[in-house]
Amino acid sequence: MESIEELILNGDLETAKSLICDLEAKLEQEPSKSIQANLKQRISKLKELYFSKVSISLKSTKEKEDLAFEVSSQFTGNSEKFIVQNANMAKISAVTCSEAKIENCSNIKTKLITARNSIVLKDVKNADVSLKASQIRLVGCTDVKLRVFTRTGVFLQDSSEIQISPLSTEEGNLYRSVFDFTDPSGGNYSFL
Repeated sequence: MESIEELILNGDLETAKSLICDLEAKLEQEPSKSIQANLKQRISKLKELYFSKVSISLKSTKEKEDLAFEVSSQFTGNSEKFIVQNANMAKISAVTCSEAKIENCSNIKTKLITARNSIVLKDVKNADVSLKASQIRLVGCTDVKLRVFTRTGVFLQDSSEIQISPLSTEEGNLYRSVFDFTDPSGGNYSFL
C-alpha cells in the first residue's frame, strides 16, 4: 500500500485527503500527549505537501473547493476562543464563541462565525467570510469578501481589496462604519 506522501506525489489527492482526515480523527481520540504531538507534526507536514500539490495541479475553483478540508470547532458551549491558524483551502463550519481569530490563512470560506466580543482576521488572503461580532478587525488582509453584522464597525489595518456587505438587515448593524487606519480615504475597501 502506498504511503500518504506517495499518494499525494502521484496525484491521488482524494484518497490522500481521506487518509489525512482519518489521522485527524485518530488525533482527537489519542490520550497520549507524546503521540498527539507526533500526529500533529505528521498531519501538518502532510497537509503542507497536499496543498502544494493541489495548488499546482488543479485549475478550476470547483475542483479546489471539492478538495478543501473542513475546519470545525473543537469545543462546545459559548465561552471559548475559536482560533484557526495556517489553513489553506479550508471550509470553516459555523461557530459560536466569545472571541475568534483566523490567522495566516488563504483560500478559505466560512459559514457564520458568531462571537460575543471580537473577531480578528490577520494575514488572511482570498477569503469569503460571514461574521457577527461586536467588533471585527482585519490586519494585513487582502482580497476578503465580508458579510458582517457588527455593533461597533469594521476596523482595517494594512489591508486591501476588502468587500463588505451586510449579513442581515437587522437593526443596529454598523457594517458601513469602517475605520481604515492605513488609508482613511477608503481606498482599501468597497461595499457590495
